[in-house]
Amino acid sequence: MTSSVMAGRGRVYRSNPGYRLRSLADLASAERNVLARVADDPEIYGVLVPREHTGLTIKLVNRDTADLFRRLVPGGRVPGDRDSGALTLQLRDMVAAEILEVEDCGVFRTGLGALPPAAELPVDAQSTGGLMRISLDAVRHADSLRLTNPAAIADCLYAYHRIPVGPAARRHWARDTVAATLTATSRSGGGPWRQVGDSRTWSSYSRPHPAATSAADSRLYKLYVSPMPEQFLDAVAITVGLAAVRDDAAGWKAGNDCYGVLRPDKLIVYLDSMDAVFSLADDLRRALAGMSVHGVPFTADLGGDGLLSWGVDPPRFSKGSGAFLSDSWRTWLTHRLAATLWEAARRGVPDVIDVALRRLDAVGVDARTWTPASDLFGPSEIEG
Repeated sequence: MTSSVMAGRGRVYRSNPGYRLRSLADLASAERNVLARVADDPEIYGVLVPREHTGLTIKLVNRDTADLFRRLVPGGRVPGDRDSGALTLQLRDMVAAEILEVEDCGVFRTGLGALPPAAELPVDAQSTGGLMRISLDAVRHADSLRLTNPAAIADCLYAYHRIPVGPAARRHWARDTVAATLTATSRSGGGPWRQVGDSRTWSSYSRPHPAATSAADSRLYKLYVSPMPEQFLDAVAITVGLAAVRDDAAGWKAGNDCYGVLRPDKLIVYLDSMDAVFSLADDLRRALAGMSVHGVPFTADLGGDGLLSWGVDPPRFSKGSGAFLSDSWRTWLTHRLAATLWEAARRGVPDVIDVALRRLDAVGVDARTWTPASDLFGPSEIEG
């Protein structure tokens, strides 16, 4: 991964002067109401508010990020005496997100201006695998719509490759019927699953007493199983049966209505290690052979055909500067891609694929495969 401008802790950083830091307590009640979903979380400090005519967007920040932002207002090196890979990636992410600036040859740079040169990235859709083609198509599609804000771009990217819902799908995949089938599958053969969620679109199940995860790796890995809808329930039965006999499978969730079944990420198994992902994928590759493939954009392919893929969720409201506030792997990715497309449009950058992949490559995602770096989402080790 190239790192010419975006280096690690030893570089000189500065808080972006285009932002003002405001705590939740400083916000008007109407402004706090907009943040109702997260305003009560003790890890959330407040928001970065753009100054006039900067073209920046409001950003939610946790306490550690707010503290680092205050410290770096005059510029300087990041405090601490250890330069971890996770810290380097988090600093790069904050620079790419225009929260921080990094000094380069006497000039402070941020956003696209601080991205390193691209490695040899697969921008030719004809020479890449199925999931990469779908993902690149999603980026091109979102850019072509010329949407007016990053949130709308992120929603467009996240929803890409869903099958449109029509009257026949609503009848065939009625929620009561699908949810009942999923619950029956969870109990089949005395399975270990306990239902923990039954929301619109998703039914979720976990073990009553999940196995303890390694202290060295507390990340939650997810294996996506993505057949076409007509083979969805067969895939659920096979996948859940294989996961049930594994202590390293923490749980699973599946779409429980037409909207859930027709989205590409319709079935997800949660596992506690990368080894567990590869092992279960090997079993599923044989058991699901011949199934037609839907394919989940912005995930790492496990078999070459897109039926199985994986990602890793960021720890929600985790501690550490630059901690991640996204719900899921694909949300985390699409938010960063959306911010990059938004900035590229503001600056008139013509090659959006290049800058989008450079953005991911700089912050710990192998843009050739959508694979996260081993230390992505690790502890930042910034000292007080």
